[in-house]
Amino acid sequence: MNKALPATHRPNSQIVAHSILIAVASFVLAMNGFFGTARAAEQIVQVEYPPSTVAGELQVGVTYTIWIPNGVPQMRGVIVHQHGAGTTACKEGATAAYDLHWQALAKKWGCALLGPSYHVLNEKNDVSPGASGLWFDPRRGSEKTFLKALHDLAAKSGHPEMETVPWALWGHSGGGIWSDVMCTLHPDRVAVMWLRSGSVAMFRTHDEFPQPQVPAAAYKVPIMLNPGVKEEPDFKPNPKGKEKGPWFGNLATFNEYRAEGALIGFAPDPRTGHECGDSRYLAIPYIDACLAMRLPDKGAESQTLKPMDTTKAWLAPLMGKEAQPASEFKGNAKEAVWLPNEAVAKAWMEYVKTGAVGDTTPPPAPFNVRAWPKGAKGEDGTEITWLAEADFESGIGGFIVLRDGQELAKVPQKPVGKFGRPLFQAMTYHDTPAKPLPEMRYLDTSAKAGQTYEVIAVNSVGLKSAPSVKASPYPRANMSIWYKVDPTWPERPKNVSWGPMSGVAVDAQDNVWVLARTDTPVQIYAPDGKFLRSWGKGLMDTPHQLRIDRRGNVWLADSGNHVILQSTPEGKVIRTLGTRGEAGCDERHFNRPADMVIAPDGDVFVADGYGNARVVHFDKNGKFVKSWGKLGTEPGEFSLPHSIALDSKGRLYVADRNNARVQVFDRDGKFLDQWRNVVVPCTFWITKDDELWVCGSSPMPWRADDRVLGYPPKDQLFMKFNTSGKLLQLWSVPKGKDGKEQAGELNWVHGMALDSKGNIYAVDIQGERAQKFVPQEVRP
Repeated sequence: MNKALPATHRPNSQIVAHSILIAVASFVLAMNGFFGTARAAEQIVQVEYPPSTVAGELQVGVTYTIWIPNGVPQMRGVIVHQHGAGTTACKEGATAAYDLHWQALAKKWGCALLGPSYHVLNEKNDVSPGASGLWFDPRRGSEKTFLKALHDLAAKSGHPEMETVPWALWGHSGGGIWSDVMCTLHPDRVAVMWLRSGSVAMFRTHDEFPQPQVPAAAYKVPIMLNPGVKEEPDFKPNPKGKEKGPWFGNLATFNEYRAEGALIGFAPDPRTGHECGDSRYLAIPYIDACLAMRLPDKGAESQTLKPMDTTKAWLAPLMGKEAQPASEFKGNAKEAVWLPNEAVAKAWMEYVKTGAVGDTTPPPAPFNVRAWPKGAKGEDGTEITWLAEADFESGIGGFIVLRDGQELAKVPQKPVGKFGRPLFQAMTYHDTPAKPLPEMRYLDTSAKAGQTYEVIAVNSVGLKSAPSVKASPYPRANMSIWYKVDPTWPERPKNVSWGPMSGVAVDAQDNVWVLARTDTPVQIYAPDGKFLRSWGKGLMDTPHQLRIDRRGNVWLADSGNHVILQSTPEGKVIRTLGTRGEAGCDERHFNRPADMVIAPDGDVFVADGYGNARVVHFDKNGKFVKSWGKLGTEPGEFSLPHSIALDSKGRLYVADRNNARVQVFDRDGKFLDQWRNVVVPCTFWITKDDELWVCGSSPMPWRADDRVLGYPPKDQLFMKFNTSGKLLQLWSVPKGKDGKEQAGELNWVHGMALDSKGNIYAVDIQGERAQKFVPQEVRP
């Protein structure tokens, strides 16, 4: 049952949770999240506590890092991998939860893997400020903090059972002392314990470290003592009752416990001193065998540990190298090394002779192998990534990458084995992975198109897995059209100003006409960006849109003056539709018109949009023909008709902006179709092939402060449709930040046009720019 801890017993903590996969490589996480593989992400959860100044609480800081396997709805236990004393041990102990081999053990039994890391400040083993003695005696506060961490980790991970499940304790040096004391305090929680070069008895000469009372229940916990043989000469003489040092402390613990009938073994490492060496190859199968006998059944309500099945035990003489079934042992059983079963006994016999344990089974094959071209066209090679689980018996020594079935590389090229067997995760002195943690990936810089890749896992004794499933890199073929901004376009003279840019058009010579809300609103640029001329000073109040008809005449929508102007290319006004300066809704008045389109026969259709909600039709002589539409949301009704276009078959397209749709009519105003839920349309451009381009933004609901829908927009879109409303192309442009727009970004796109080469010209209101976007290569 979860209980809230009193505030006085809850030191300030910083709790961080994130997800990882088999290794900590973030690229692996990203790929698997993207591709939705069958493996859910495992969790790494951390809690960190600062040192306390309260008597009886932990006087050094500590970080607890726990790894939780995926697919385990209810944890069955916590495996604690506790580092030793000193600053180096504490720092290098921080990676314990990331160890692939120990993770394999934890995963097998549905357990979490916990790696505490204490923030000691010096190399002292006493109880002076910042020393390790402040934590490796649990009675000085680390027991309470450990239990508090399980409480917090349970809450953060969503596994409340973590507070009550059993523990498997592994400890090195000072971590062995800590584990030994914890077993005397919580024998009912400890399923199994492995003490590498450390136990309580080694500190009997330290007055500040009183020896704990050993309850009878502690003798029922299977324990393995594992000192290095080379430690023995370091602490002679060593009288009984005054033992010092790991060798003699472990030996005293063994003799005293075994005399009480404890289930305890002694496994001297013939190759090492205080470093951990290859002890994991015996520790993992030993803990595995004990967990198999002791863990409560999956899903059981009671977390009471099962007793060890002693009928399968083997015994061996202390300092001997041969073991036999307990029923056949002829010596004094209370002086003999106790081993839980035949498999562990055989591994023990090999270990005490060689300092390691062999393996005859190959590792599992890597999985989720991916090949990724690097560079825009794969010119930087191919990166191969994969996942792998550690071989249960002997971990991961490394990997072999195959290209087209032939060996390409080894990863790592030369595995490091400073303190034991060379491994993919090189081991530290403290049986933890060295930093930086390696990633499961390789870059093939000589890759060629069409090659396939496989990965083979190699365990620490050199046995190889079967090759993984083949992987081929995705071809870096740009099958969709995209555009790149030309940052040099246009060459605007310093004396030509820009403001909010509302319209753009391209004439028959591919010259680009832009409409700006500035002193000379109409500006003309050549295709290469050269400035040609400008005109229109004092002509308009609020320039809104610009069009060019087949005869080269320029049409301007002046929404502020409520008129549509027809002018020559030089700027001479030929005709005015509407009454300048007067708003209305009849044959002679507009109310803030937004756009116009000129038919091949000279007829004009006006989107009378901001103040009215209609389309107005004039003949080629400027005579009113008819109008249609009203404010509303039904077909044929409008809410801000903002742009209008005409195809070669006489169909009219209206950008019904506030209704987030395109409506289609014939020239008589008959409703034909509507395209909904695809875009908040701003402006149209129709090509000679009847392809309708629309610029605008994604559909969105009205916001409290909106005056018109979609402004400010959440994105900037360009879409190309056929006349039936089928989307042919979609291209998005990054939305710029107000006043900080970069080349290639748009901020309130308001107009677009295409030239004969497919270049897109776009203008924006807030960005106050005209830009040219050039189509890029499409490679089949």
